[in-house]
Amino acid sequence: MIPLWLQATTRVLSSRRIGVIAGATIAVLLVAAAWRLPISAACWFSLSVIVATGALIAASEPPRARLVSINLFTSALALRVLVLVLFYALAVGEGGPFLGPDSSGYFEGANELVALGFHLDTIPLLFFGSYDVGHYYLFAAAIRLHADLFALQLLNVGFTALAAPLAYAIGRRTVPRAARIIGLLVALSPSLVVLAAIDLLKDPSVVCATLLAIVCILRLARARTSWTVLLAAAVSLVPLLYLRTSRFYSFAYLEAATIAALIWIALWRRRLALRTWTAAAALVVVFGVTEAVPMRAGWPSSPVLILAQVGHVLGTPSMRFYSVGLFERFRHRRAPEEPEAQTPLEYAANLFRRIYGPFPWILPDKWNLRFLQSADYLLYPGMLLWYGLLPFVVIGLTHVGRAVASRASESFGLVFLWLFTAIYFLQYLAINVSYRQREAMFPVLVVFGCIGWAHARRGGQMPRWYVAYWAGLGGLAAAHLALRAWMAA
Repeated sequence: MIPLWLQATTRVLSSRRIGVIAGATIAVLLVAAAWRLPISAACWFSLSVIVATGALIAASEPPRARLVSINLFTSALALRVLVLVLFYALAVGEGGPFLGPDSSGYFEGANELVALGFHLDTIPLLFFGSYDVGHYYLFAAAIRLHADLFALQLLNVGFTALAAPLAYAIGRRTVPRAARIIGLLVALSPSLVVLAAIDLLKDPSVVCATLLAIVCILRLARARTSWTVLLAAAVSLVPLLYLRTSRFYSFAYLEAATIAALIWIALWRRRLALRTWTAAAALVVVFGVTEAVPMRAGWPSSPVLILAQVGHVLGTPSMRFYSVGLFERFRHRRAPEEPEAQTPLEYAANLFRRIYGPFPWILPDKWNLRFLQSADYLLYPGMLLWYGLLPFVVIGLTHVGRAVASRASESFGLVFLWLFTAIYFLQYLAINVSYRQREAMFPVLVVFGCIGWAHARRGGQMPRWYVAYWAGLGGLAAAHLALRAWMAA
């Protein structure tokens, strides 16, 4: 059951005025930025590419869904352009713009690639020292077209804006009644806005590619005609190849989830999970091509890469153990320089940090943009949304997981999406990685959050435990602050 106020909010997405207002806002912001800030005209090219892609995504939807798709995209883009222009202006005023270590490496590597004319003396794997190199070529291609840092960040902003209509498309095929809410939450997600509007990370393009790949796989599953199958298969090659060479485990988990969902439904339902054998053959070809093409350039297969990652994690203490936190310092009265083997209690405490961190009640020491950008402070607004959604994500994942395990669900789309999300989220909980990994999963986690919301509100009222949950978080924050103050005294 969706609350009336939320239904009214999502109905606005059917208004033609939304797209017009958002489009005008984007144009005004970029004209003002070009007039007042040291940026190149290449930003208009970045905008053209993103807008054209958004239009194609909307055009691929049924007529009744196209306007909603366009409004989600333009609204998301207007919000992100506003934040980008504000942050860029603040950074210039402080002597910037500033880039973090990862972003600096991406920017310098892309510029070096352009300087070499895209001709390397060795394979990309050895040149960049990583299997994830696709984003270097993406940024380098834009730089070759005279894009400056602002234009590259605008491209990233566009990628997370495209995530909104793509999330809406996924919602329409898995949770139709909540599709607009899913798209709206992704469009307004503060963390996705910040990840794109500051720095120069690969995460925005990875999020967009992952969602586009999911949409293509879901469309292949429902395709009835050979033309639809061929079109979806051809489009899916682009995001899948990018993921294979930019975040290989995201591709590997999509591949594994697809295969597992097909086998699961075939075993228990004694039927093909897809509507046609042509679609099944297309999926085999798509994943076969996506595996084979990078292998020609020196990439191992996805299973080999995953095994290598497991070996790397097991052999790297900083990947297996969480960084030292307040709990360890309180128990041992010291802060070990390197992560150590943790007791179950310490592991539980640090797992809480992974799920609920960064803690928005820990205020920064400085309030200038450079300091805020150097840590995770700009993720704080998004944490409030995440806290509110998390209980329903857990309920949704559990509810769908039970349906899959009990063979009550025969929907390929839901089984596939649950398997992909569960594998990806378990990886995040199991190893010590950046909070950005969690934010990259946010669009698919929202799908299960909406399922959990509907399941929890079957009685029509918000459950009392949700109020207790927020009260518990408030009490925990107060205790955390008090303990920090006591230890600092």
